Amino acid sequence: MGVIYLSYLQASRKQSDNSYQQPKRMKNMICPYCGASFPQNFNICPNCQAVQTPPPPPMSMGQNQVPNYLVQSILVTLCCCMPLGIVAIIFSAQVNNALAIGNFAGAQEASRKAKMWCIIALACGLVSNALGIILQIFLTIAQM
Repeated sequence: MGVIYLSYLQASRKQSDNSYQQPKRMKNMICPYCGASFPQNFNICPNCQAVQTPPPPPMSMGQNQVPNYLVQSILVTLCCCMPLGIVAIIFSAQVNNALAIGNFAGAQEASRKAKMWCIIALACGLVSNALGIILQIFLTIAQM
């Protein structure tokens, strides 16, 4: 019994030590002209001889991470200062449009302006609300 168990352990160790890796399978492309399937590393369809262009590389993660400040723009429009908040909403919408057409520099610029107008609208809203509260306090004291 002990000999069988020992040989089982040796066989399992040999299997775990064997670092055989299966080769990576290449994805197949489908020809848009004839519908034939062929390996991705081929530039010409073997069926219809049409020249194939590889798919574009995915965009890097940094390009998709431009904040648009749309939520902040809507909140300052509703709660603080409507005219300046509308300007912030317009610049926020321009961020997504610029990213959609691949204009990364334009998206960053629109994002910077949207943030700036959000801060300006928030500051104007806070100042006007503070002045309104102070005015109400003085009017209440004056009526006593």
